[in-house]
Amino acid sequence: MTRRRGGRETPLGPPRHRALLGLLLIRLGHVVPTDQLAEELWSGAPPRRPAATLQTYVSHLRRSLAPDSAAEGARLLRFQAPGYVLALDPEQVDARRFEDLVAQARRCADAELLRSAYDLLTAALGLWRGSPFLGLTSYAPLAEESSRLEQRRLTAVESYAEVCLALGQPDAVVARLGPEARHHPMRERLIGHLMTALYELGRQAEALQLYERTRACLAEELGVDVGAELQRVHTRILRHELTVPPHARGTEAGAPVAHLGHPVGHLSGDDGSRDSAVGRPPAPPGDAPTVTPPREARSFVGRERELAALLRLTGDALHGAGHLTAVVGDMGVGKTQLIAELVARLQETGQEVVCAQSYAGEGVPAHWMWSQILRQLALSRPESFREATACHAGAPHSPLLEPPSGPQSSQTRFLLQDAVCVTLTALSSERPLVLVLENLHLADGPSLDLLRLLRARLHGSRLSVLVTVSDSSSHEEPVRGEDLSGKLSDILGDPGTRTMRLEGLSEQATEDLIAAQVGAGVDIRVVRALHRRTLGNPYLLLQLLSMLGTTKSLHDHGVVRALLTEVPPDLRKRLSRRLAALPARTRRVLEVCAVLGAEADLGTVKAVMEEGEHTAAAVDSAVRGHLLTASAQRPGVFSFASVFIQETLLGELDPDDRNRLHARAAQLR
Repeated sequence: MTRRRGGRETPLGPPRHRALLGLLLIRLGHVVPTDQLAEELWSGAPPRRPAATLQTYVSHLRRSLAPDSAAEGARLLRFQAPGYVLALDPEQVDARRFEDLVAQARRCADAELLRSAYDLLTAALGLWRGSPFLGLTSYAPLAEESSRLEQRRLTAVESYAEVCLALGQPDAVVARLGPEARHHPMRERLIGHLMTALYELGRQAEALQLYERTRACLAEELGVDVGAELQRVHTRILRHELTVPPHARGTEAGAPVAHLGHPVGHLSGDDGSRDSAVGRPPAPPGDAPTVTPPREARSFVGRERELAALLRLTGDALHGAGHLTAVVGDMGVGKTQLIAELVARLQETGQEVVCAQSYAGEGVPAHWMWSQILRQLALSRPESFREATACHAGAPHSPLLEPPSGPQSSQTRFLLQDAVCVTLTALSSERPLVLVLENLHLADGPSLDLLRLLRARLHGSRLSVLVTVSDSSSHEEPVRGEDLSGKLSDILGDPGTRTMRLEGLSEQATEDLIAAQVGAGVDIRVVRALHRRTLGNPYLLLQLLSMLGTTKSLHDHGVVRALLTEVPPDLRKRLSRRLAALPARTRRVLEVCAVLGAEADLGTVKAVMEEGEHTAAAVDSAVRGHLLTASAQRPGVFSFASVFIQETLLGELDPDDRNRLHARAAQLR
């Protein structure tokens, strides 16, 4: 929050002075009682003389608002029993001007005046200079207003994209929505507009890549698939049927700005979130209504320390401490959200961040991950990119932007990888650069080779490389017919690679996440039970919460018992597919462990299996695949990495077979 006078920003004093101004500003023109101000400023622990302290703050703010006239300051911020009122002209407040401009844009859209709507939305978005009430969100009313304004801004950005598409300006949509998509990777309406714009620019591959990344993010963070409308956009792109229709009139009742005939249909509510507070698809007519959360459902909780560490590392790279950092953890533990929050913070400071995603599907060319990086840099730094790659033009390993198809000699491949390393380090020497490579465990062999080559050149550079790696996928068979675990282990095990391992959320963070989804006030015993059952894994927690019908359900003992005994359907399907892909002996060992209970020792498993020769190897395979966990205190004792794995196995086991295993285990006890 700043004040501009004569084109220059003037100081408003320390945080609590600015907080007082903010509390009055969000109630512009209305009297705010002194008791209420004291409660909001000091959270129930006011100083000995709060009224006198408030008067001191008010005197300071009056001088800041009108330094040349005490009378004018008293007029703008005056006492009016039982409190104070801020009497600024709404036109002097950017937030008010912003909302007025987007309202005017809605009226222009209703009248099909697209150019006027475009101008008004451009002016409205131009008023933004960072997050509202930055540094003051520890004050609850300001945090709520900051969140509200941010949602209004995102809706305006989406409406701006709709207008640009209708006016035939997809390049403007890509420029505006590219950074927003990285910051809000699950905002499907925004993603749909960006995919449409990319397709209109002939960048079909990038549009499809964006869709896959959104689908992966929704699956990992919320355990859901993309919505029907975004799926239709994806299908139309694949069939080359996507066209941007002419502007259609109509607004969504109650929305802060019009939904201006966007080509992908309505994907979201006013805040762009999915229709459910816990990430479920919208319920069909007649179903119980879903819960509207009291604040943004995707609150960032429990990873503040890790975020601070990553921010320090990327900050060190500004001074030549280039690094490779791997964020490692099980599926759903929060790697994607941590990286998304980091990217958002870095972009707010003006730091350039380039993101890429690895895929394991058929037809993905070698070096695809690096091709994504280079394409983005060619757009964001066209002149510098041309200069950095000039020495490679016409060489047998060019072009850099298109990964060569077909077989290559090892020398040609190495020269290509070397050229990419030279390009990246040259660009980072000009301006610091952060690369984010997600799902490195799905990368192809050449991409891993290139990363190993680049890692050796990071020392002294201004290049930060962040990668995410899932432990949960290490049990899977090689997708491309080659075992890349050695190359990946080499990268992660190198002394120069910093590794950040994410574990489950703490009990307090679990409580905060539950509150963000269904509201505060959930019994602490329920919170603890959910924390024990999910081991603090956000994905598993959200899967359980997705079974709720209403907020009140967490106060219903029957519903809570169900949450603590059932496996959510989506999670059960995912686990069933994973278990079905296991070798028969490994699957059988897991079934025996499931029958034996929460813990099993290797000796008992061998005895029940009646074939000890290969049992130990199968158990070891299950441990490496993060299905079983070995006890650190008791050698030879194992437990399931998640209770959901055990329950899925028991649910799929033939009842007669299960009884036989039970009987055999009972004989051994």
